[in-house]
Amino acid sequence: MQKYRDTNEMELKIDIRTMIKDVLRYSWLIVIMAISFSLIAYMIIDSSYKPKYTSSTTFIVTGKGLNNSIYDNLLTAQDMTNRFKNIIDSNILKEKIAEVLSMDSFDAEAEAEIVPETNLMVLRVTADTSKKAFQILRAIMENYTVVSDYVVSNVILEVLEEPQIPMAASNANQAEDIAKKAFWMSGTAVLALILFFSMKKDTIKSEEEFRKKLDIRYLGTIYHERKHKTIRSAIKRESVNMLITNPILSRKYINSIEITAAKVRNRMDAKRIKTVMITSMMENEGKSTVAANLALEFAKMGKNVLLIDLDLRKPAQHDIFGRKGEQFVGIAEWLENKIDLKEKIVRINNSNLFILFNSQPLQNSLELMDYSSWKDWIKKMEQEMDYILIDTSPVALTSDGESLAHIIKDTILVVRYDTMLAADLNEVADTLNEAGSRVIGGIFNNAYSNILERIGMEQYGRKTSY
Repeated sequence: MQKYRDTNEMELKIDIRTMIKDVLRYSWLIVIMAISFSLIAYMIIDSSYKPKYTSSTTFIVTGKGLNNSIYDNLLTAQDMTNRFKNIIDSNILKEKIAEVLSMDSFDAEAEAEIVPETNLMVLRVTADTSKKAFQILRAIMENYTVVSDYVVSNVILEVLEEPQIPMAASNANQAEDIAKKAFWMSGTAVLALILFFSMKKDTIKSEEEFRKKLDIRYLGTIYHERKHKTIRSAIKRESVNMLITNPILSRKYINSIEITAAKVRNRMDAKRIKTVMITSMMENEGKSTVAANLALEFAKMGKNVLLIDLDLRKPAQHDIFGRKGEQFVGIAEWLENKIDLKEKIVRINNSNLFILFNSQPLQNSLELMDYSSWKDWIKKMEQEMDYILIDTSPVALTSDGESLAHIIKDTILVVRYDTMLAADLNEVADTLNEAGSRVIGGIFNNAYSNILERIGMEQYGRKTSY
């Protein structure tokens, strides 16, 4: 693993499409976490909420005597307010109120304040019930003279606004507001974590990363092509045929396959290779479509090409070439020594492409496989074909590919954009090499080349690659 470097040792690349894809992939987690924290916050705040009710009254404060000026009244009001604060905090008044209302203790909060720039004083009482707040306030108004006559004797307090029984709590329940904040804050936090790990994720997102991170020779890039050309087809899940013979496919997609096929052929010719196994680490990396298009491109070059569908557990070539309704059981019968396998080879439209289809999955394929017979048959077919491409099962899912490595001495690994970790891909390559099939190179599949493609903003139906 000489070429591979940990992500921390490499320049951190920001791939917008990968980040958007990961956010969409884990959007359910963002929503669930946001709702969970929101509910938790709501329950905690709501369970601890105790409503408080405030009743208030307003006094006009004037000094005794007929010659008091406005300025004098302001000063008197300020002084009276300060004194009244002491009055309502006095134990004498509190004990008197408790006695009048038959309470064990003075269970409320009372405060007095002056209205700025006036001689008005506001008296407020806050208690745990509206009735108690009102009753205590009335009791203070009726009994404050118990203390004030000893403290203030030259002030007249005239009620301007009578107290009322409060109809609503003065301390609103903040549970809903806090729950909303918890929803957005927790959702944002989870989103930030997803974006962080998306940036740190050590998958292959570009040709540059392919060359730097993988111990595999780079053989080319095949660009993404939208499988659904219209919104209607996307809704109906109607995928277009991805073979290069399909005229509605983009020029960019087809060109990338042509260039990649030329590189693969040059690599095979340079190494004098006629038979190569095409595989991937996991499912859905596009290995079968890549194998089919390479075979078609080789045949266009005038070469006799045999494509063998040896993904015995999940064969796909019959579907790719539009023969899904037909039954192809040749390989299964041949493994059981019932037929001559050559008789089951299908020539495609009188071209130079020959395919050995298989439509019957075999779960016990390794038990049926006669490796010496396969090796002999491949050697025989190499005398008749210029190239033999073998589509096999993903290496990480089954041991079929590793077992076939004893027969097929060369392998091409298909690596899908932003799918598998670089370290795991290198380990798969090492496994194949140790099993006896050298990995002659890899193909970077389903790649994106520009910012519009990366964020998926190009229009449906355009004949440009995605």
